[in-house]
Amino acid sequence: MKNYSIQLLLVSALLGLTSSCAMIQKLSCNSDSARTAGTKDASEGRTDQPSLRSGASYCEGSDFSQSQYTADYKAGFEEKRNKMCQISEVTNQASADGLNSVAKENTLKKLATCGSLSNYKTILSTYENNYQTSFCGAERAKKLGEIDGQQMSAKQYETHFSTCKMKTNLMAMAYERSYTTTYENALRLKQQQFVSSTATSVINVNQKTLTAVCAVTPDQSSVKVTVNNPNAEQMMLQGLWNYKYFDKQFNQITTDSTTEAVLMPPGSAKTFLKMTLPRDASFCRAEYASGQMPVYK
Repeated sequence: MKNYSIQLLLVSALLGLTSSCAMIQKLSCNSDSARTAGTKDASEGRTDQPSLRSGASYCEGSDFSQSQYTADYKAGFEEKRNKMCQISEVTNQASADGLNSVAKENTLKKLATCGSLSNYKTILSTYENNYQTSFCGAERAKKLGEIDGQQMSAKQYETHFSTCKMKTNLMAMAYERSYTTTYENALRLKQQQFVSSTATSVINVNQKTLTAVCAVTPDQSSVKVTVNNPNAEQMMLQGLWNYKYFDKQFNQITTDSTTEAVLMPPGSAKTFLKMTLPRDASFCRAEYASGQMPVYK
């Protein structure tokens, strides 16, 4: 009885597996799947048509005949080939590849699909010429200038165009203008973020909160600290202040301290200046460390 039950389970499992395989085969063996397989092989330059052999073999014994699979596959392959091998399509692809610095070997490999056409040499020369024009053009120079400027990296014009035999003034100007504009915008945004975070410290006094914003003056002759008192009471900060200094790349370079007394009316701000600072300082942070902290009504 036990053996009989095991046999029933095995039969059921086999029937389920067979049913599942049949369903998968049905989903794969149809005109749409065959055409899609042909289209994909053509788009990838697979002229040996591997999906034709594997697909036709997989569909053997199904309701979808091998001959029908082959016909639909070839229709998809030829349709894609006829589209991607048009001179206008090759021109557009080459221009896009050059602009985006795509390795042209990848597309040339795919263009092997066009190898059986009589104008194959024209297709290849069209791609090469348009790729080079776009790769060594002002539009790409502008785009790379934007990328380098946004990343705030060093200028890399010569590196980007090292393989270009002809580098025009128009290219150099497009890169320089684009780089400068985006670099300045990125720097401005980073400075704003720095001021709202690192350059701003929070001071807690008798359960009251104040903020201190530190800035190096434009001529780099002094440090300006603005202490904000949003509270309804007049407040005094008298004691030690610690300073951190940062260069123009926002790297910390040194620290020092002074003793200051700051009296702030209710709901107002008070500024004091510190006249000594490192020569290379572009940004700063001021932190109130200790001292007398009375609150005046």
